[in-house]
Amino acid sequence: ICVHGIILALGLTMMYVSQLQILYQYTPQRRRGLCVAIASSGGGAGAAWMGPVLSISFEHFGLHTALLWFSAGLAACLATLTLGIVLICRYGIPFKDDSDTDNSRTSTIHPPKTTCRSWLRDFNFVILYTAYALYTFGASVPSAHLPSYVEEQGISSSIVGTIVSAFGIANGVGRILFSNLGDCLGGKYLRVFGLTVLINGCSMLAIPLCRSVVPLFGAATLLGLSFGGRAGVICLVCCELFGQEQATKAFSLLGTAFILTSPFGPPFVGFVHDALGAYDLGFLLVGSLMLLSALFVARLDLKNSRPRQADCDGERSIIQLSF
Repeated sequence: ICVHGIILALGLTMMYVSQLQILYQYTPQRRRGLCVAIASSGGGAGAAWMGPVLSISFEHFGLHTALLWFSAGLAACLATLTLGIVLICRYGIPFKDDSDTDNSRTSTIHPPKTTCRSWLRDFNFVILYTAYALYTFGASVPSAHLPSYVEEQGISSSIVGTIVSAFGIANGVGRILFSNLGDCLGGKYLRVFGLTVLINGCSMLAIPLCRSVVPLFGAATLLGLSFGGRAGVICLVCCELFGQEQATKAFSLLGTAFILTSPFGPPFVGFVHDALGAYDLGFLLVGSLMLLSALFVARLDLKNSRPRQADCDGERSIIQLSF
């Protein structure tokens, strides 16, 4: 089982990074958020219908036969996907951000980074990495502990399933909603990312106040929307801050923050629950870290929103020449 999990994780990682690189190169800058969101939402949509299909198949055909048919279907999908990628790379016309004439934004020069040291010297990357590490510490807490928290409030298991489903559906909707919002704001994906982190943190802080079905349903929906929005926007933030060519590398390095911090969030909240007999303090601490992450994102957005000195000098020279 461990070997299977490692092989599966390696395959999914290579597939997702390759998918992002293709999307970066073959989608126009003004609609890149929507394209990335639709592509990343496919996994959630597939999981939504594949789970019931597999359950029914296991009951009717048995585990061995159902898994064989499932593997054959995946192989057919992989062959089709590979053919599509080959055709896109061979006949597709890449979009260059500098030549996206329908977009009014001015392009920014992003110096190439070839070593880890060069990334660590980049202020934008260090602040973004810190913010992402603080956020991902509690990113997996809702999916791990929210069902148990709902059950502790005396709510029936059928309602618990409905609340968890609301979280999953909102997750997929949030990817498209917030990514498209970044497109509508002219590519301000970093600002949208900060908004998703802020909503996620406030929702986590509000969970201990939710004791009945309606508030819990609302909190789960907000958590799902913001969690999905963060997942859809973070790769676009890399494209905004580090350029089209270096976005995949930046996103891959950010993944180490998720690996280093996310495994500790759910056990920490579980330890607090076992020690105190309640989830309240664990949710409050995780929500506070998310709000701290939002402050780092706001600081980074403020820095990148200021006009560059070269632009100011150019405008000043034009004014002087006009007089």
